[in-house]
Amino acid sequence: MRDARQIGEVNGAMPQLDRASELHIEASLRDSAGGTINRNRWQTWAFPQSRYELRGKGVKTNLAFIQGAYPGVRNLDRATPPGDAALFVTDAFTEEVVQYVESGGKVLLLSKGDLPAVRDPHCNLFRTVPYNTGSTGNMGTLIADHPALGRFPHSGWCDLQFLYLISGIWPLDLEAFRPAKIDPIVRCIGHHKTMRSQAYLFEATMGRGALVATTFDIARTFAARPETQYLVDELLRYCLSAEFKPRNELPAKFFLDRIQAKRARGTARSWDANSGLTGGYEPEQAIDADLNTFWASNTPNCKTPKDLGVELPQPRTITGVRITYYNSHYVPGMDGQDLQCWDGDRWRSLDDKISISGEGGTVWLHRFAPVTTARVRIYITKMGPTPYPNYERPAVREFEILAESSGRSSSPKQRLDHRPGEL
Repeated sequence: MRDARQIGEVNGAMPQLDRASELHIEASLRDSAGGTINRNRWQTWAFPQSRYELRGKGVKTNLAFIQGAYPGVRNLDRATPPGDAALFVTDAFTEEVVQYVESGGKVLLLSKGDLPAVRDPHCNLFRTVPYNTGSTGNMGTLIADHPALGRFPHSGWCDLQFLYLISGIWPLDLEAFRPAKIDPIVRCIGHHKTMRSQAYLFEATMGRGALVATTFDIARTFAARPETQYLVDELLRYCLSAEFKPRNELPAKFFLDRIQAKRARGTARSWDANSGLTGGYEPEQAIDADLNTFWASNTPNCKTPKDLGVELPQPRTITGVRITYYNSHYVPGMDGQDLQCWDGDRWRSLDDKISISGEGGTVWLHRFAPVTTARVRIYITKMGPTPYPNYERPAVREFEILAESSGRSSSPKQRLDHRPGEL
């Protein structure tokens, strides 16, 4: 094989653009007679650096990166309702925000989990090959002819200008809104075996107000990605325009019921310093009634001790905990786990009886005499046999508290995709 060597250099200047554009770069290699030896063509996108002027427009936000990028936007803490804002930009759809929209407010929601999402395997990838595996994944995207993206360059689908906005995030589950019907601005096309209705961006009215909602990875990519900055600019511009008149309607009750149910479940968390947060596997993934999501902690390392539990909004009398582990390789040793409750001053071990079931012994039912507490956790110091010595730590699909009154909890409602192998 001959050594590669440089045969020339091409220099060029980017055109000065006053609007976002799709650009094409083409290069040809010709011989001395003018014949084409080879040719290549690349597609790219360019976005202007200008910002939409928001001074005096009544925009409020609880997001520091929005307030920092747009002078004139008033920053609110999460406990302060939007009040008389002309537009509220937020990542949390709280009870106060729902009531603000219902009474006539406008919201741009950069959702971080308050909207129903499709968390099936492969659905958080920019591109999958669903015909090669299982029954989940993304077959493509479809962008509607819509004024919200009227100046954002696209060809009716999400090409690489959306790569950083989509990679690693879950699409919205539009089927959860039924019987309400949503025609999304950016649709995610589900696997051909299920054709589940999914989206990355949609709008709807609610009461006398309206919202635009997205799961695009805006917060993480905003600082470095010009396409994200321009997209936010366009969404702000649209939400403040006379064109912001969604055709579909969603009932406020749907969101208020979700908020109430989430509050009743409590807050999943870890207390041990060795159980740091790992993106995509946060504690709340273990109380979302979805067996296709899970908690795991790789921070600061992938070794025990690790802990996971729930903090309830107020003390509750409970009689058991059901823990569903990821698979048999991420189950603790019987002598390396301790179910504990908080007595107001310290953690104390519960005198529990354990029954084990499920494929590979992954479902552990802990039963104990009724105890009233606001915190309960599993504290793991030793793992069972595993072929992955670099990952000697647990992974939990669901952590369910069993109440005294019924002895039951909300059951995970989605199909379990059992995935053996290393996390």
